Amino acid sequence: MLRLPLILVCSSVIAQASDRQIATGWTSPESGDYQVGLDHKVVHGGHSSLFLKSAGANATDYAARQRIRADAYRGKRIRLTGWVKPDNAEQGGALWLRIDMANGDYVLDGMLDLSARDRTGKDANGWTRCVLVAQVPADALGISFGLRMRGKGEIWADDLSVELATRQEPTNTIERRPYRAASGKEAAIKELREQYSKAPSRPVNLGFEQP
Repeated sequence: MLRLPLILVCSSVIAQASDRQIATGWTSPESGDYQVGLDHKVVHGGHSSLFLKSAGANATDYAARQRIRADAYRGKRIRLTGWVKPDNAEQGGALWLRIDMANGDYVLDGMLDLSARDRTGKDANGWTRCVLVAQVPADALGISFGLRMRGKGEIWADDLSVELATRQEPTNTIERRPYRAASGKEAAIKELREQYSKAPSRPVNLGFEQP
């Protein structure tokens, strides 16, 4: 699996104060270089999908996300699955999954290369089924997940699910890592705690059918 520099990866998917609402349960950072929203024409199932599309010359890295509290998942293994359809995503795009701990540690993966290890099936319409499995530590604060893309192009996601996995199912996320920034840790953790305190306890709108 392609491993991008961790600082770059982390900066694109951590919580940001300028997030805007996309649809019920879903947000993304304000950006002039990417468009994000619901697509009612390109869908895997139902009537809507989520799309990211580059819109500026400085399109480098972008993500849409949903946050949930970790209360119901601590000490358990979870599986994020969903269908993704990239269109000329120059530097890769796929689902991502992040688990944040109360002290700033995290578990993260974005499988941007859609490698064979993570691609478990592709349908006739070009949709690829992606799977991410992670262990949720006992001190987890919250879980974030969504769709991410690097560079120019467009990508869609649809029919996501978050389920409990068995202990026998291997994880394919990176190991737990410490908070990396040289300064501002206390303020960043405070902001993270506030955002997760407002998050739902379970995922919502995983098929993007609610506006």
